[in-house]
Amino acid sequence: MRTSLKERHESNAPVAAIVIEPTQQSTGYVASSNFISTLHSIASDFEAALVVDETFSGCHASGNGHFFQYNGKADYVSFGQRTQAAGFFSRQDGIIPAGNENDVKLFKIIQQGISVGDLAKRSQETSAKLSSKASQLAAKI
Repeated sequence: MRTSLKERHESNAPVAAIVIEPTQQSTGYVASSNFISTLHSIASDFEAALVVDETFSGCHASGNGHFFQYNGKADYVSFGQRTQAAGFFSRQDGIIPAGNENDVKLFKIIQQGISVGDLAKRSQETSAKLSSKASQLAAKI
């Protein structure tokens, strides 16, 4: 990544942004916090924005929602689809959603429900249990 960005920068065709979906839908692979931090560092070195796309993992739908984890590491976090509302927030503004006014209102309600019901923790626990059971079944096959 660093080499590619350097080549583009030196050829006067710099990259404006790096976009990553941290959870791969088909495999469930989740990019580590260290990977995101390293990617942010590389992007910063070449004045590119880091955009984390939470379309599939937003609001902990996959057990790995990272809205709050990327605050300070990603320049922008976008959300939609599984979040049931679409929008984004930026590092500069903190976790203040922006986008369509109705989606922003809906997102705030969803975010409040997640907090009140401790749904992030419950989702992570359920995801861990399912993953463990799936591994046990796979070992038997």
